[in-house]
Amino acid sequence: NVCHARFSELFDPDVADLGLGHLCVYTYTMQDVDIDRFCLFHDVCEFPVGRESPAERDEHYRHYRDSHGKRRNLQLFQHANLTMRRCWDNYVRLTMSEEWVQGMTEFIKWEVCISVLRQKLPKPITTSRGLCGLPEMFVKEFRAKKPGDYIFWPALSSTTTDPVISESYANQQEPVDRNILFIISGVNEGLHLMQMSAYPNEKEFLLPVCSLLKVEKVVVEAPTKLYCHFEGTLLPKKLQIEALEELKACMAELDELKKASSRAWVPTDHGPDVDGETKKEDAEEPEQQQQQQQQHEETAQENPSAASADASIEQAEAPATPPEQPAEMTPPADIFAKPAAEVKPSTAEMAPPPPPVEAVASTATAGDLQEVTSSPAVPAAGQPDEPASAVPAAQSPQEAAPLAAEPKGDSPGEA
Repeated sequence: NVCHARFSELFDPDVADLGLGHLCVYTYTMQDVDIDRFCLFHDVCEFPVGRESPAERDEHYRHYRDSHGKRRNLQLFQHANLTMRRCWDNYVRLTMSEEWVQGMTEFIKWEVCISVLRQKLPKPITTSRGLCGLPEMFVKEFRAKKPGDYIFWPALSSTTTDPVISESYANQQEPVDRNILFIISGVNEGLHLMQMSAYPNEKEFLLPVCSLLKVEKVVVEAPTKLYCHFEGTLLPKKLQIEALEELKACMAELDELKKASSRAWVPTDHGPDVDGETKKEDAEEPEQQQQQQQQHEETAQENPSAASADASIEQAEAPATPPEQPAEMTPPADIFAKPAAEVKPSTAEMAPPPPPVEAVASTATAGDLQEVTSSPAVPAAGQPDEPASAVPAAQSPQEAAPLAAEPKGDSPGEA
């Protein structure tokens, strides 16, 4: 309800009422610590006001992350995108791993639901994205791309509408010659996340899953620059319709649960119910008790011994007084508010931080797309969201390009 009230106007009218989908998008913009704070964990450190760059933010959150390790929420966008890319890489090489299939099964609905909420832009825009610290073999493969080659991104992909952000990052991370900067033109669909994100300065623009890029030019320098054109998403139209229908069904189920909860609520002061009307049975209850008390007094006057026996029976059958229930915790009035001060860290002994998970960006050569589009996993050319000329000539699975290693983060500033 909070996400719907705050963000519905940011989405197209046909999906403006899908608050559950808005919640999915909102969690994509969060760090793991931000998700913990959103879920009202009491010991989460404060938001790093004024220290929102990736390096400063990570330093601010380091103590909390070291304290809790992997016992709380994941870096959701990073973990989900990694499993999608690894699963695609295994699929292309016909070496499917049960571990990655299970991971994709866990996150596929979340990724697809975010994608179907994307907006059609009235005018195409240009976005950019930096991949830094790549292995030498992957850098060579990107540099070997030719105009007309295709690059396939199976997971949600964060880009930025501000080229200064991605260029600055790609030029600062050493060694610079192992960094790749993508400049993507013709982007006509996606999600502007700046107004939803806790880090609006990143000016994040999100591309849907199964995005296809066509290489236009490669500039071999430090960092290497790949100029690409956005060809759209290869996400099947049928799957998109099913995802929207399921979102609507889930919203209807949540509404029913809300109504059932409202009907089960009984006011203790006989005041108005949720609809503003006084419950008839509650209003009649005092009158019935008064009539029963009057009858009991008349019986006592006529037959004192019978009244005494009735009183004993009533006392014996009276149920025990239930223990008082603790008051329900009330969430803050504004769970989106950014605090102004930082909580001092605990002096307790901390466990060492978990090893960083290396995220991976997937690229596909022309042959990869031809092979995959001939299978049920990815639609063939000619789907409603795919240009008919998007799938190039065939290539053997053994020649498929490997995944390109991607750094820890996936937001534009740390991609």
